[in-house]
Amino acid sequence: MSVPDPTRQLVAGQYERAVEVLDYHQHGSERCATVVIAGDSYGDDLGDQELCIELAELRMVSR
Repeated sequence: MSVPDPTRQLVAGQYERAVEVLDYHQHGSERCATVVIAGDSYGDDLGDQELCIELAELRMVSR
């Protein structure tokens, strides 16, 4: 098991910070992941949300 890099984070789209990837799956030809998005990503602090995101939208960025 690898140790997470504290200088990088997983994001979805432009603003959403992914806290955890729950699974990978496919909808037709679209490859997707079920991810937990941090509630503070939207500034409303409604708590973390579980969403289905296209893999093409997920990327690692520097903090």
